[in-house]
Amino acid sequence: MKYQEVEAMSRETATSGLLSSDAAAICRAMLSISYFDPDREWVLDQLAWMAGHSGLEVRALVATCIGHVARLDRKIDLLKAGAILDRLAEEPNLRAVVKDAWEDLEIFVGHGGGPE
Repeated sequence: MKYQEVEAMSRETATSGLLSSDAAAICRAMLSISYFDPDREWVLDQLAWMAGHSGLEVRALVATCIGHVARLDRKIDLLKAGAILDRLAEEPNLRAVVKDAWEDLEIFVGHGGGPE
């Protein structure tokens, strides 16, 4: 995977991306809202919605984006974030990325608590 700068998108553009059938467009939109959208409650709501997406790469990025929000803001709604991560952790293929997100919460927010 090649690193690309995260593009700041308007809410309208990001929402359009989230509604796309293209996983890459969805991922770009998730990264954009995680980095730039000031309404963090709305961001977590969108990530919770995307946690039910059929694409593994989209669901994996949800956990990564939760970590980004924690890192950037140094705070996060732990109940919402934890519920999303717990849901994702039920999938064996996502446990490592979920563990990383829990570690981000511990480092940047001061709260861990995910699966060992």
